[in-house]
Order: sequence, then structure tokens, then C-alpha cells
Amino acid sequence: MNNMKVCLEGLTHTSRPESKLLIAAMNFLVKVIENMPAAAQKNFGPLLFDRVQKIQESEVKNGVALSLMYRCLGILGKRDSAILTGQADIIGRTFKSIAESPDDVAYAVVDCLTQWLDGFRKLKDAELMEKLKTLIQEFITHQNPKCRLIALKYMEAFLTSDEMSLRWTLLQACGDTRDEIRGEATRLLDISLQVDVSPEQVVSYLWDHLKYDIFDLEAGKEKSSSSDSVTPAVHQMCSRYLWAITGRSAGVQIDTKTTESGLEWLDVSPKITRQLQQLSSSTQEKMTAIALKALNNAHGEPN
Repeated sequence: MNNMKVCLEGLTHTSRPESKLLIAAMNFLVKVIENMPAAAQKNFGPLLFDRVQKIQESEVKNGVALSLMYRCLGILGKRDSAILTGQADIIGRTFKSIAESPDDVAYAVVDCLTQWLDGFRKLKDAELMEKLKTLIQEFITHQNPKCRLIALKYMEAFLTSDEMSLRWTLLQACGDTRDEIRGEATRLLDISLQVDVSPEQVVSYLWDHLKYDIFDLEAGKEKSSSSDSVTPAVHQMCSRYLWAITGRSAGVQIDTKTTESGLEWLDVSPKITRQLQQLSSSTQEKMTAIALKALNNAHGEPN
């Protein structure tokens, strides 16, 4: 109890944002939180979270103090996911802080959001999750790569639905300039394959987004790659994703990384081909056009 009293009194010094006392108080608070028993966490966690997050709204500029603040918030949110319930605004501000902070603080913010991940996935409030989904989709396309990567990690919580807009967001991320972002997007696409989505639904959705790169509707002919609005990497991943979706529909456990060679491919290819033949002729034509576009891009051939 004495330790808690010291922590709460120390947090009142946010009115002196550059003071060494604030930094000392935050250091002490980190130690207290890290060793806090479960019962104390339940009683004091929400209060401490509320007090610390108010520092976000103050004029604190000291990088050490801010980093310690995010360390505290991260631990508290991780140990008691109920703290995050109804906290869409705080999560949103925390995401925004990544781009607004110097690198040393930005990494602390990312670490805080990473610690909240497990609790975030347990949230059941549908209205809150819808708000957060919109927020996260916004940050997946942010110019700051740290924002993009952590937003992708949060996207996993929404992949239990068959919503195609989420999958399209991930497919677009496969064209990112950063290897780690492309890798995370690919991992999440493979996770999304666990949810049954009909090949027809996926083909129809992707065709609506890719057809302007594939076919010049006015000229009535194939379009030149030089005017593509989607990168070659995205075209190629769309084709691989369609192939994986069709394979799953045929009962074959493949993913986007399955290669078109070796004994495994000799086994799965006939099954996928038979599944393709059951699709409507229109769906087959669109899927073929998407695959040919990806193949042409992969080999640098003109359309």
C-alpha cells in the first residue's frame, strides 16, 4: 500500500513535465507494476492506467518519461485486458503517437501496442471492434512503416470473418517496400484461409479491383503493364491467394507459400483443377485472366 501511495503521489507531478521527479516516479511505477500481485492488479490497475494515460494528454516532452509511461500502459493492459474495454480513443491516440514521436519513444509505443495484442483479441464489444477495425485499416496504409507493421498485427483479430475488404487490405500490403510488412501480410493471409470463403466470392471481389489493370474496357483489349495501379507483387499474391482458396475449397490444405513443384504439387494440382472446373465459366475466365496477369508481371512480359 505504501508503494502504491508513492506511485500515485509521484504521478501528480505531471504538471512539471521535465522534472527528474516524474522520471523517478515512472521508474518506480514500472517496478511496482511488474511485481504487482493479481489481486492488487485488479484493484489498482484501472486507476493506474487512467492516471498514466493522462500523461499522454499533458505536455510531457522528455523521451525517457514518455517511454516509461508507455511501458507502464503496456504492462497494465497486458495483465488485465478488461482495462482496454471501451478504450478505442486511447488505442487510436497510441497508434498516432508512433508517427508523432522520436524513434526512441516510437519504439516504446510499438512495444506498448504489442503487449496489448492478446487483450485486444479478447475484446467482445462489437461496436468497439468495428471502430477499431476502421482505425487499424487506416494505419495499415500509413506512411510510417512502424504504424503499418503494428496495425497489421492487430488485423489478425478480425480474420474470423469472411469479409473480403480485410483480405484485400492484406493483399495490398504484400506490395509494401518493407520485407517485414510483406512477410506479416503473407502470414495473415494464410491465417485467413482457415475461414471458408467461396472461390466465386473471392474472384468476383478481386476482379472488381484488378480488372482495370488487366483489360482496357474502352479499347477492348489487354492493358499495358506500364499504367498499372496495382504493383506486380500484389497481382502475383492475388493469383496465389485465389489458388489457395480454390485448393481449400477442394479440401486441400495448402497456403500461399505452396510451390508449383515437387511431389506435394503433383498430389494437389489435379484436385484443384477439378475444383476449378466446377466454377462458372465467367469465374474461370476471370481467374485465368488474373493468373495470366500475375505470370506476365513475374516474367516481365508485356500484356
